[in-house]
Amino acid sequence: MQPTMNIQTRKWLNTTSQVLHERPERLQKLVLQISEKNQEIGFYASDLAKLRMSGLVMEDILIRIWNADSVGNVDQILERQILANIPCTPALSFLADLIKTDLARRCRQHRAVH
Repeated sequence: MQPTMNIQTRKWLNTTSQVLHERPERLQKLVLQISEKNQEIGFYASDLAKLRMSGLVMEDILIRIWNADSVGNVDQILERQILANIPCTPALSFLADLIKTDLARRCRQHRAVH
């Protein structure tokens, strides 16, 4: 069962990487392509894209979570975000949990460069 979890986790991580790396003008097309392949991942991709496009502060939060080097670092980013009165959305919480899981397993390969 463990290999299946790793494959599924990689799908979620690859989707996250695609959404965080795509040029803004191509983001909608990317989300549609992802949704056509897998509706569940498509919903997440859509929510993540909306967060990314909601402003520079949120995009910075997403990139910092993606580039976090420890579970504690992810938690600190989320705590600062909550203290700044930026609500935590399901997609943001899922991203944080995904990155925490990945950090524990050390399987993420693609990091955002901004």
